[in-house]
Amino acid sequence: MDENTTLIDVENPEELEPKDRARLILDFFHRTMMHHALWYAEVKHQLGEERGLELLQKAAEKSFAIQLNHLSQLLGFEMVDGIPEPLLNLSEDTQKELLERAAKNWLVGDGVWFQAF
Repeated sequence: MDENTTLIDVENPEELEPKDRARLILDFFHRTMMHHALWYAEVKHQLGEERGLELLQKAAEKSFAIQLNHLSQLLGFEMVDGIPEPLLNLSEDTQKELLERAAKNWLVGDGVWFQAF
């Protein structure tokens, strides 16, 4: 890993420099995604794919709502029908560009796994 992707191993976040604290925040977002993936894998193993997908959807919707609510309170943005208002207020062009980049990131993530082998 390079210096921009190093996972943070820390016992006391109070001792972190701002840059490392920011990296740890991003790492926590990653850990949350991984937590969902690991739970899904186990539920799929124990109860089958159909039930696993059903529970993943249910857990993800509730978790996502809780996370966005926390962020909206802290960062001072409103939620409109479960969507951060700043996303709704983007220009159409910016919204389309963000959508395209998010889709590319999803696809690139697949390729990164192949390269990791």
